[in-house]
Amino acid sequence: MFNADPQYIDAMSGISKEGIGNNFSVIYEEPVSTTRLDEIEEVSDADCLRLIVKGAELDVLKGAENLLSKMVVVEATVEFVFVYENQPLYSEVNLYLHQHGVLVHKLINVAGRAFQPFTIN
Repeated sequence: MFNADPQYIDAMSGISKEGIGNNFSVIYEEPVSTTRLDEIEEVSDADCLRLIVKGAELDVLKGAENLLSKMVVVEATVEFVFVYENQPLYSEVNLYLHQHGVLVHKLINVAGRAFQPFTIN
């Protein structure tokens, strides 16, 4: 999974503390095993896929390449700015879906946080 991007957090109004990187820190990491969706027999007939995996949507989609050809609906949480370090943004996820025959029908619940005031010198 991806760590939250400190630059994003630092720029958000109502979240940021004074000083870059003072908002949070990783105190523990736990390795986990994963399985590609294409390898899970129980979902081989699925026609709907909903992803909320905190920045790793493209990784999950790449592990579901065969499954994508059967999808009627794919709902994925994607970002337009880096909320997580090195995460693929909307444009990259959309391109991958388009290359696999999945087209965007609509964007739902488009929302965001207010950035702190900034000045340009």
